[in-house]
Amino acid sequence: MDDNCSHLVSIVYTTTEPMSNEPKRCVVVMDRLRAVTFRHGKHSQLVQNQILKIYPLDPLGQPINVKVIVISDMGDFIVFHTIDKDFDIYPDAVGNPRLGQNYKLIGIDAKGRINIKGGVISKERFGFVIGDNYAEDDDSGAAIVDLRNWFIGMAVGKQDFIPPPNTLKDSTLNLAPIASHFSYAKILSAQIILAHLSPEENEELDADPPCKLRRKDNA
Repeated sequence: MDDNCSHLVSIVYTTTEPMSNEPKRCVVVMDRLRAVTFRHGKHSQLVQNQILKIYPLDPLGQPINVKVIVISDMGDFIVFHTIDKDFDIYPDAVGNPRLGQNYKLIGIDAKGRINIKGGVISKERFGFVIGDNYAEDDDSGAAIVDLRNWFIGMAVGKQDFIPPPNTLKDSTLNLAPIASHFSYAKILSAQIILAHLSPEENEELDADPPCKLRRKDNA
């Protein structure tokens, strides 16, 4: 792991219980009071106002109780709100991704370990953007953080791959375009998540003091 990114492990949580053999389903801290995750898979069973516990990947962290406050099937995301305590560590602010912007993807890999990749926002689409890091199935729910330590989005999957027209030519299958295909990251823009929050929730967000992604007891 890049030493400059080692502190970012503290914004990564999972809904998977520590002793479970199931894959670790990624949850990431968005601000002092809220965290976000993807809606598909087992998370499709979560319901509005449900209370659950999320578990940190940071061995120094503690589990925290959260409540489901937003579910978006179309956007493929869920927003949690803390119940009895704030997150100790969270991004400095919430912003929007921009074309050409450098970012870091911080999530969980297939083996349940912290996974950090770098990338650049390469395309804009309605409601989401495309990042040029190599996308994997386990990237769902990963935080997209810019170089200022601002939360700018969440990875929700891979860009849909449509085989080129010459894949099938004269009844002969040409596998070269498929074999060389590079899967890009599909990133949900933070502005879409914010648009689903109530006015009261957004006022709380505006009132957040900067945290500099460090522990309160070490500040």
